[in-house]
Parts: sequence; structure tokens; C-alpha cells
Amino acid sequence: MAAAQRAGYNFVWLASDGWGVQEVPVQGNEEVAQGAITIELQTKTIKEFDEYFLNLHPDNQKGNAWFKEFWEDQFSCQLGNNSKNPCDESLRLTNDTYAQEKKIQFVVDAVYAMAHALDNFRHESTKNCTFEKNKFCGLPTADEGKKFYLDYLLNVTFEDITGSRVSFDERGDGPGRYDIMNYRIGSDKHYHYVNVGNWSMGTLHLDIDMVQFNSKLSTDNAIPLSQCSEPCKKGEVKNLQEGEPCCWICFPCRENEFLLNEFLCEKCKLGEWPNKEKTGCDVIPIDYMHWNEVWSIIPVIFSLGGVIATSIVICIFIKYNDTPVVRASARELSYFLLAGVIWCYFMTFVILAKPSLPSCTLRRVGIGISFAMCYSALLTKTNRIARIFNSTQSPQRPKYISPFSQLIICMMMVAIQLVGSLLWLIIERPGVRLDYSNNNSTVVLKCSESELSLMVSLVYAILLVFCCTVYAFKTRKIPENFNEAKFIAFTMYTTCIVWLAFVPLYFGTANDFRVQSTTLCVAISLSATVTLGCMFLPKVYIIVCQPEKNVRSLNRNHARQENNTTRMTFSETSYGKIPQEELGKQGGEACSSE
Repeated sequence: MAAAQRAGYNFVWLASDGWGVQEVPVQGNEEVAQGAITIELQTKTIKEFDEYFLNLHPDNQKGNAWFKEFWEDQFSCQLGNNSKNPCDESLRLTNDTYAQEKKIQFVVDAVYAMAHALDNFRHESTKNCTFEKNKFCGLPTADEGKKFYLDYLLNVTFEDITGSRVSFDERGDGPGRYDIMNYRIGSDKHYHYVNVGNWSMGTLHLDIDMVQFNSKLSTDNAIPLSQCSEPCKKGEVKNLQEGEPCCWICFPCRENEFLLNEFLCEKCKLGEWPNKEKTGCDVIPIDYMHWNEVWSIIPVIFSLGGVIATSIVICIFIKYNDTPVVRASARELSYFLLAGVIWCYFMTFVILAKPSLPSCTLRRVGIGISFAMCYSALLTKTNRIARIFNSTQSPQRPKYISPFSQLIICMMMVAIQLVGSLLWLIIERPGVRLDYSNNNSTVVLKCSESELSLMVSLVYAILLVFCCTVYAFKTRKIPENFNEAKFIAFTMYTTCIVWLAFVPLYFGTANDFRVQSTTLCVAISLSATVTLGCMFLPKVYIIVCQPEKNVRSLNRNHARQENNTTRMTFSETSYGKIPQEELGKQGGEACSSE
């Protein structure tokens, strides 16, 4: 305690009855000892012993070897005639110099217990012996010591001189009775021991509100926290220190582990994740794209807008099917191209649908086919234009430029993509798989093909785009009045830019399937929108907003000379009467502008 005071440490001292209510342990250390809780044997004062002890004197205790030492220590003198500091004959024990020791009652009870046991043993033993024959009759021998202890001493029960019941249990312990004392400072600014409870016969009675703790350890007399280590937080395990069962270091479980017990973490099974309390594992809900998410709503709106716009273009083309602008744009390939464009828009709904065998199969086939339809039609157009204008120096008309031939060529190129897709389905069967994150915290339902295999399936479409771009570049110097070549070139340049941006973005978002799916949908729809806007918007504008330009150039100029106030109707001069293959000879006059 003195060392604690020198070091400036403060503790809640818990002491046994060896400390009890003595002043010696706390003398000079009262401030550090404040708040100590001690136990004191619960005893009663024996007045008869006080009368006996106060009458003791060296004259009547000459046979007591220890009394001489007690007397000399009590009065600080020496007994004997030749001593330097002889004791006065008038010295007597008084209430001022003596206080009865608390354990006196137990000493007296011990003496009485032994007496009762010997008395009981004597009554049993004297039945077989007499004092005349054996002077030790009634006393236990060395061989009978164990029997005396177990059968007689432990079975003693009596009421002592204070009225308390004395008995022993099977282990030889008497009834425990203790007062619980609190060393505290009183209102008089002096330190005292105050009774705050008791423990009797296995029952504790403690008035915690009466306990006064050390003011340096407790604020507002709250119970001080006494522990070697703080309790571990939720999701942490104890690592006990060697030889210190009450001291530990807390370590958090890994994010995919739960508390098996307070000392051990256990990893959750694949597809499971610890609950919030870290007491067990819950099944991870399978995630996939949902229609009510923002990542789905944006591409769906984009695609619906594209479907509506494409449908309007198809309706306009059907209505004005025999007009010069529609016929000059190669009607059959235009309808084929529009079918590919609308198919591109519909692929958004396939990609965003919940992965299943049908949706994954359609996804693997549909993306490549939709692109092949668009770019095979554009490649056929650019190839036809290039061959027509390259043959102007030759009297022989180019082969395979009729609408039927162009359509067959276009379908053959699409068939190549279809065969490749079917072979892919055979080699790598379509299906679904569960994709787990790196820490297994999420489970995503995906189609079984990888991102790389999807890109490989688009190699043919990329080849078509490349070839179409090359042809568009070659035909860039065609006379301006044949403006469809210019629109095809612009379409391909823009498409290349879209695809160059899409590929790194698609692979860069592989860790987030929502962003990746949305990126794929937007890229497909954007490619279709570029084709729709560049190839058909100028034609629709002329058909709807400038119908006077939707005529043959020669007839339109003649009509303007005859009557500037009337619109001409075309019957025999309709562009539909001119064979389609003559477009090469006229240099595309039907598409020229004023």
C-alpha cells in the first residue's frame, strides 16, 4: 500500500479478515486505503472472558510461558529483580489498555467443541473400561484419532456462551459469518470502518449504496471498473495472455467469419455471410438486374425511344415506298438495315432480363446477329456504290448490283455470323452460373459465358465494321449529289468511336455487373442510334418536310419552269419507272438537292 502511494496508483482494496478493522494496515496510508472493502469475522463480545483476562497478573500466571512476554510488551517493562526497567507491582490490565480480540469467541468455541467431542467419546468408551484398570480410560488413542475426528468432533453441535449455534460441515468448516466493512472518510473528516453488509450461512447482504469508493477512481461514487482488459466488441474474439485468465487482447474476425465462441472465429460457407451480430451465417440473396433499378430504367428508356423512332421510320418508308428518295436508298437493304437496328434496341431487354437458359441463349446469338444485320447491309451499300462509280470508265455494267443480288449477299454475310454463333453454343453450352465476389460477400446470377468470350463472338461484327469503314473512306470523293456515301462514312466513323470507347469501359467495369450490363446496353443502343440517325434522318426529313425534293431532278426543274405555283404529280415520269441499275449512269441525281 505504501508502494502504491509512492507510485501515485489508486486501487479498490479487497481484504480478508487478516486486515479486518485493524488500524495497523492503513496507518499512514489512509488516503490510498480509502474505499477499501474488508471482511471481519462476525463475533460477539464475551463479558466473562473480559472479567477473566482483566484479572490476570504475573503472580497468578507463573505457569504460562507466554504471559510474561505479553506483560512486558504491554507495559514496556521487564519482569525480574535484576532488570534495568522493572515492572511496577501495581500495574494492572484495565479497559483503557485492553480490547477484546474479535477471534476470542472462536477460540472459546473451539475449546468447547473439543470438550463436547471428548465428553461424547468418553461416554462411549467407558462402557468397556474403568478408571481403576486404565487411567486413560475414555481418552482416544493414537489409533483412534481419525475415528475421533470424523465421528465425534465433526458431529458436535451446541450453543455457545453467546447464544450462537456451533456445528461443522463434512469438510470441518464451521458456519461462516462475516461483516463487510468499508474504510471511508466520515463527516468528521476522519477515517473509519463502516459496516455495509454481511455474509452469513452462504447468503450475501450488501447495501451497495452505502459503499464509499475512492474519489480518485470513481465519479459521483459510481462503481469503479476493475478489469485487466475491456470486453471485446461485437465480432471480436479473445486472445488470452499466457498465465493471465482475466487478461486478453481482442482481435476482430474477418469479414466473412462469425463468432463460433468467445475465443474462435469460423469462416462462413460459400454462399453465406455473417449476420449483423456475428453470431452465425445467413444465406446471401442472389443478385441480378431488376427492372425497377436506375441501372435498368436508363437503358430501357433509351431502347424504347429507339424502337419507337425506328418504327416511325419504317412506317414512313412503307408509306412512301415508291418515291424517289426511298427507291434511291435501295429499299430492300434499307428495310433489312432497319430490322437490324430495331433488333439492336430489343437486345437491351434480353440483356437486362433475369439470366436463364433462354435469355442467355438469345443473348449470345442476338447481339452478334443484330450487329451483323446492320453492318452487312451498310457494307453491301458501300461496296455497291464503290463498284458502280469505279465502273464508270468501263462500258460493262457491274455484276450483282440488283436489289435481289444485294439482299442475297447481305443475308450470306449474316449467315456467317449465325453459323459462328451456333458453333459457339455447341462448344460452350449456354446456361447460368453464380458469380461470387472476391470476399464472397455477394452472389450474382450471370450467364455462363465470360466477358472475353462475348468479345470474341463480336470479332466478325468488328471485321464488318472495319471493312465498311474502309469502303466508306474510299467513296468519300464521290460527287456530293450522291450524298448517301457521305452519310455511310459518317455513320462508320462515329460507330468506330463508340466501339473504341465501349471495349475498355466494358472490361473496366467487370467488378460491377450493373454498370457493365448498362454499358453493354447503351453501347448497342448507341450504335443503332448512330446508324438510324445518320442513314435515315436526312431521308425522313426530305420525305416529310421537303416533299418537293422527293422527285426526279429533271422533271422538277421542268415543272418549275411551267408553273411555279402548282405541285407536279408524277405518273410516267416517276422515279419508280426508271430501272434501279440506271442509278450508276445518272450519278445518283435522284438524291441531289436543289
